[in-house]
Amino acid sequence: MPPVAKAQPKPLERLIARLTEAIDQATGDLADGDIAVQAWRDIVAKDLATYHAAAYFTGAGTREMDDQARATVAKQVQKQLDFLDNFALEIQKTDEFEAGWDARAAMYAESIKAPYWSGRTKLLPLPALPGDGTTQCKTHCHCLWSIDTLDEDAGDYDARWIRGVSDSCQTCVQRAQDWAPLRIRGGVLQ
Repeated sequence: MPPVAKAQPKPLERLIARLTEAIDQATGDLADGDIAVQAWRDIVAKDLATYHAAAYFTGAGTREMDDQARATVAKQVQKQLDFLDNFALEIQKTDEFEAGWDARAAMYAESIKAPYWSGRTKLLPLPALPGDGTTQCKTHCHCLWSIDTLDEDAGDYDARWIRGVSDSCQTCVQRAQDWAPLRIRGGVLQ
């Protein structure tokens, strides 16, 4: 049986909690009529950009981003902004705040898992990242990557998808079986 992760890394959990709090505040202001939809969208967009970068830095253990990292994080942010724009349009089409919108808005906080794992895995050419939306559990994914460095200079790694203890999505179960391990040789996924 493949190994199972007990929890997300604590630094990632703390970032998600802080971003959730910020999004909850903005969404509460929207629900109360204190801000308009566009202002809410702009606040959440700014927070997403800030926390995506922070998640990458935390995962990578550095305060620097090269061009590849910057492009990767920008692409991850843009994906969330596209979803956010659609959500904002949906909100604008209604006369009052609907039940469930606060929970839907809070889901954006979990999207910072992907840039965290981009940094943590050194931008290795992995086929997917936890929380990147490519699983049935979407951003709720609690899986993680375990990377064994065989020869860093040569670009040789073995990577394993470790299923989260509370994760039962079929995509993640299959990945844990199929990607045990994935081999990266010479910086190329085999």
